[in-house]
Amino acid sequence: MSYQDILRDTLTALQFDADGINQIMSNSDSVTYGIITTILAGVASGIGSLSIISVFLSPIGFLLGAAINAGILHLLAKLFGGQGSFRDFFAVVSNAQLLLWLTIVPLIGPFLIAPLASLYLIAFTIFAIKTVYSLSVVKSILVFIIPFIIVGVIMGLLLIIFGSLLIGSLGLGALAAGA
Repeated sequence: MSYQDILRDTLTALQFDADGINQIMSNSDSVTYGIITTILAGVASGIGSLSIISVFLSPIGFLLGAAINAGILHLLAKLFGGQGSFRDFFAVVSNAQLLLWLTIVPLIGPFLIAPLASLYLIAFTIFAIKTVYSLSVVKSILVFIIPFIIVGVIMGLLLIIFGSLLIGSLGLGALAAGA
């Protein structure tokens, strides 16, 4: 299948159509096309931000981010009993970066289109988890939000630790202890 075919299937999938997702998964070149789509999304984002450095760095960041995100969500989906593969999930979510091509519009792209597209992609990613891994909607939502909960807990603990260290280093330990 051609790149044009995968773009058509991706547009279908982005309409929350399981047939589009299944078409992407059945395409033997979908991972390669997903990598291309993600890199082009990074280039579009860089152009939209009017930053030469971003034109070169964003594609790398987008690709690494997509791979890491897919890997974490894949592991969680498997823990919840999901039946899909990393290859299929990465193919679907990396091709879905097609939506971020719209961020190429200078200034409007990064500040208006990107946040709206990101919200849409959150919902789509949950749908993709449900479809690729054959999980319930509730399990799919949990798979998606657990990493945020873990990061939130870690950040909260770090804030407490560093706050305590700051209070102690300023000699305010006695004041905090009520002495």
